[in-house]
Amino acid sequence: MSPPGGQIGCGALVRTPAPPGRASGHRAARGGRRGAAALSALAPFARASQDAPPQSKESPMTAAPAPIVRPARPEDRPVLERFMAALQAHELACSPGSGLETPARMAAPHLRWLEGWVAESGGVILVAESGDTLLGFAVCGISTEGGYHLPERLRRHGEVSDLYVEDPARGRGVGRALLDAAAEAFRSRGLARMTITAMRGNPETVKVYRGLFGAETFLTFETRL
Repeated sequence: MSPPGGQIGCGALVRTPAPPGRASGHRAARGGRRGAAALSALAPFARASQDAPPQSKESPMTAAPAPIVRPARPEDRPVLERFMAALQAHELACSPGSGLETPARMAAPHLRWLEGWVAESGGVILVAESGDTLLGFAVCGISTEGGYHLPERLRRHGEVSDLYVEDPARGRGVGRALLDAAAEAFRSRGLARMTITAMRGNPETVKVYRGLFGAETFLTFETRL
């Protein structure tokens, strides 16, 4: 499901150089992830990171060009379905016996479901690219937390439900660029809070997110009934 304008998701083009990181992939707890660690932050973490120069161990002559982050387009769909299947396979490897659906069965319908959520909530699906090659994607929707335990201004918040970076592109700042662009997209929509989750069985990604967001705010426990 695509909103008017011919894009998957909505939002303005964002060009974001970013320092390296190795966030390989995650899916948020809205999909029922076992032992997920939920992290949240006020969106200004991205503004601060953009003010700082990129840090890389590569020399200027050998450093890979900074990825361009933009809203996904309909022609990106085949690659996004492949990314979704790869993300599911990664999570199956992180959490064997979790009962997750097989990658081949879930990729296309789950992507369609996410497109609907993003379009309805006013979010955006972002892709990172270098030249003509897509390197990763982030699904950025808007959710509202019920009840009164949060101040009103924080209840409606940005949620990065899915984040994936291709193996060859990891460690080049692609995941950070996607998160920076997500934060900017949410901020432009008047939001002051952004959340993301990581599977407990994916400690490398948890470490990266702790560096970006600080300590996790919730741990989710799950059992079969």
